[in-house]
Amino acid sequence: KKKQREKLLKNIGSAGINSKKKAIENVEFICRTCQEIEEIPKDIVKQFDVLDGGDPMDPPRFSCERCGNEMVPVYYKSIHGIVYDNSELKK
Repeated sequence: KKKQREKLLKNIGSAGINSKKKAIENVEFICRTCQEIEEIPKDIVKQFDVLDGGDPMDPPRFSCERCGNEMVPVYYKSIHGIVYDNSELKK
């Protein structure tokens, strides 16, 4: 039983490490108005990309928590292969 427990704990520990690595993958978004920067998990951005039925030329967008205006990705390559580069907004 002790060996089984150690094996189980080892597997749980390594799963935790892998999930932390995934959590590190974020996309930087910047507010067009106040230049507030927010990091949004890449998985969430991809889900919005998949579910968005609009024009694929428009980047995924979120609302700024600071001022309520539009946030766009600083740099993001969509699932359609389109690169959105708004790095000029970041000073």
